[in-house]
Amino acid sequence: LNQQQQPIVGGGTRQNENRIYQRAGNERKPIRIHTYYDDQKIYLPSPAKKFLKTVLMPDVVNYFTNALSVTPLQGNLSFLTCFSTWKTGPNAGKCRYLTNFGCGPNFATEKVLEQHFQRVTYCPTSSPSSCYEYGGGGIPNTDFVIYVFSMLTDLCKGGTLGFANACVSYNNNQPFSGYINFCPNYFDIQGEYETMRHLGIHEVYHALGFSNNYFRRFSRPNGTSYDAIKFATINGRPVTLLASPKVIEVGREYFNCSTLQGVELEDYGAFNGVGSHWEMKVLRDEVMTAATIVGIRRIESLSQFTLAAMEDSGWYTANFSAVSKRKLLWGKGLGCRFITGSCHNATNYPYLCNNGSNGCTYDYDAAGVCGTNPWMNGCTVMVPAANSVCFGNSSPNTASQCNPNFKKAKCLVTKQGDQNMEKGFCVQHTCVYNSLAKQIQLRINYAGEQKICRPGVSAITFSQCNRTMICPPIERACARAISQMNGNLPPFFAVGAKIYSTITLALVMKLINKFLPMLKTDVDVTLRILYEVIFPTAERNITATANQLLADFKSQLQILVKFFARLEVSANSIKQQTIFL
Repeated sequence: LNQQQQPIVGGGTRQNENRIYQRAGNERKPIRIHTYYDDQKIYLPSPAKKFLKTVLMPDVVNYFTNALSVTPLQGNLSFLTCFSTWKTGPNAGKCRYLTNFGCGPNFATEKVLEQHFQRVTYCPTSSPSSCYEYGGGGIPNTDFVIYVFSMLTDLCKGGTLGFANACVSYNNNQPFSGYINFCPNYFDIQGEYETMRHLGIHEVYHALGFSNNYFRRFSRPNGTSYDAIKFATINGRPVTLLASPKVIEVGREYFNCSTLQGVELEDYGAFNGVGSHWEMKVLRDEVMTAATIVGIRRIESLSQFTLAAMEDSGWYTANFSAVSKRKLLWGKGLGCRFITGSCHNATNYPYLCNNGSNGCTYDYDAAGVCGTNPWMNGCTVMVPAANSVCFGNSSPNTASQCNPNFKKAKCLVTKQGDQNMEKGFCVQHTCVYNSLAKQIQLRINYAGEQKICRPGVSAITFSQCNRTMICPPIERACARAISQMNGNLPPFFAVGAKIYSTITLALVMKLINKFLPMLKTDVDVTLRILYEVIFPTAERNITATANQLLADFKSQLQILVKFFARLEVSANSIKQQTIFL
């Protein structure tokens, strides 16, 4: 697999001290973000530029409108215009020197627009005739302005997808302006949309204050500032933690670690990226980690961790329902040892793999190769590649019965023929709950067959395609399905049934006799049919005497079931059945 890990950087360097003070009350409302496009410095083809302005950035802004609320700014958002005034003479009190600063990839050349400055009378000389009105009065109905660029900088040439920064703050340290630069050499409107959308969201988060510099100037409810950064030593390594209250609360619950003192920040990177991202070893799939794999950013998650950090700033109220439908699972529930233990010990770090081996990613959403990157502190995990994700659109032209393409599939480790080499393979399977066995099972559809992986079954073989599939740990393979469905997995067997309003005992026994022979091979399916369809329907419709006979039969059936339970039942023989009466 071709790994294309790319950094997405953002920083925390404050460019200017220009601040405004006027806020409106205490009621918070959805943040109003104004985007300004410097067309002369967006070096993209016309279709890509149109996509940026009419599709991508409006979508990104809409995300933040839903995710964050602020105390609205009263009046126009505008930059302080005058650096100093005339003290004496006919122009006394009027502006003598204008504020001169920029907000963009190059601080010296990307100047703030004149119309975004407050309106003042500017007198460059002591003569009244030199005076004129300067500034456009600012931007109405706005709490934050983001300047959008697409320039090929040295960072872009070094493999960076994009970068961003805050520029100017309110008096309480909350940023009110920033910029984002999409590297034009990686701006691909033909590629996966979620890659670009998550990149935009990632960078705007930086501009709004998700950065090391602003972490150190968070605001308490009483208006005083505090440093949310904490330094610690974990497993012999010095680390930087974001130790703000909500982040600690979220981290303790998520990791199941009551002693967690903060969530680790990234210790590798450039352009102020150090300390401005979540540590990838700990929160690998979070959107605010420092790097992604080009083309598959859809496997990452907008999570409660980043929302908690923004709320802890004191500047924003976070909407914690604004997390991805694809919820963060990396490290979830693994306890304190996942945080404090060595990632070279599988007991602490269950994602550990042998460097160079093939398999599936931890959530079985992609095939991968075991490897690492500079952001992982030497931890080796299964790393997916752009052509290995098992869900999403696939080209039907390359599909065949033994190598199908599915829009909704998962990865399983397989062996082909007599080869011993294992590799990840995308196949359609469904996590289901077997209420009779009281266990989660994996129903696999492949090559026209349907088979079951369940606890105790190590592998299943599809003879038609000469492929053996290794049954994964069921709970781990189904963790994402359980999360997305809030634990409500589909039943093991969905029966389509047409039930007559009147059922005789003779008809019930006829049906039972039809399915009893299946007990020898298809125990799960047979019992599901009997106990969830035939018996309940019969008990509602037959007489009390007949019901007693049926109860006696069910008692005898339990004895029979216990007998068959002692037998080795092959999962390969279980096939879906549908009843039509």
